[in-house]
Amino acid sequence: MSLARPDDLPRAFAQAWGAHDARALADLFAADADFLSLTGGLAEGRAEIAELFAGELAGAFARARLVTGKTKIRPAGSEAV
Repeated sequence: MSLARPDDLPRAFAQAWGAHDARALADLFAADADFLSLTGGLAEGRAEIAELFAGELAGAFARARLVTGKTKIRPAGSEAV
């Protein structure tokens, strides 16, 4: 998924989380991303990230609610990607 601006990320993540949409959550990551979840699960790549989120949203986080608040985005530098 491509976001128009970096500060769209928190809201997009919260919306996907609220919808329990593991695929939409995974699409927010780079195709070759590595992800370590709050429960200690490790996933490599979007497919594994989606699988991990699906399991956690059906289990440990089935009743969890994510609310966004104030966010602040700062550039990491001109060489960051």
